Amino acid sequence: MTSSKYSEKYQIQLFEGNANGEISLAMMMNIMLAISEHQLDQLGISQQQLVANYHVGWVITQYHIEVKRAPKVGETIVASTQATGYNRFFCYRDFWIHDQAGNELVSVKSTFVMMDIQTRKIIPVIKEIVAKFDLEPSKQIVRFPRIPHFDDTKTITSQDYRVRYFDIDSNGHVNNTRYFDWMQDVLGFDFLQKHSLKTADVRYEREVHYGDVVQSEVQKAAENITLHRIMNNGEIAAEAQFTWQ
Repeated sequence: MTSSKYSEKYQIQLFEGNANGEISLAMMMNIMLAISEHQLDQLGISQQQLVANYHVGWVITQYHIEVKRAPKVGETIVASTQATGYNRFFCYRDFWIHDQAGNELVSVKSTFVMMDIQTRKIIPVIKEIVAKFDLEPSKQIVRFPRIPHFDDTKTITSQDYRVRYFDIDSNGHVNNTRYFDWMQDVLGFDFLQKHSLKTADVRYEREVHYGDVVQSEVQKAAENITLHRIMNNGEIAAEAQFTWQ
């Protein structure tokens, strides 16, 4: 059993595009997350309401993204989202982008957990909140594709990024979509101009905060596959596998 699907039309703005005139991955996910926040607001459980009433916030732990075609600047799309299930610690939500003819352009599966804003610890899902979605609890844990480890025998390219004030969201840590910019930027202009993203698997491991200096590392795993990790103080903050065309 799944909850109701929520959809909105949206026109891609110039500032949301990249040098190829297509929406960037970070901006695309920002739109989808904004749509889900609109749904939560209608249900009375927006991020602001959760912080005010429960002192908790949603934290994304994993994405699986499939891109058939990136929306273009100026294009009007339909962005949709739907909560699909939950268990004691994890909540699952899907996202889609369709063009005006109804063709699916992008699909996303995601996992969220609930974090106590004051202790910064993950807590069991508060049933009073997820009850708003009219979902039945499940003991099943959704499995995402495995992200391979780096091969120590292959070249690793790295770039430092300092976390700015404007990288931080209302949960007090780096916004999850900022990692996409760090991961892709290290690939360089020429690669990004000649390749289109087809799939992305991302897993977030640790929070990153204001003033931290992270290392975005990339390694080519195959002809059209890149492995990524964001390192902070010697620990993995996030890792990903991207496939390209």
